[in-house]
Amino acid sequence: MRGTDELPAVLRVMAGSRADAVPVVDRAGRLRGLVTLWHLAELAAGVDRAGSVVGG
Repeated sequence: MRGTDELPAVLRVMAGSRADAVPVVDRAGRLRGLVTLWHLAELAAGVDRAGSVVGG
């Protein structure tokens, strides 16, 4: 995945490959990070990494 990919595309890749995480790479193909199921759970729950409610 690229940092510019939209969330639905990330979800399709994760679901299609039954992966718990997908790599995020830059234009040169260097690893920049991972999107994990935990990230998606936090997003769905509306909390940030510190456990604070987002937008609240």
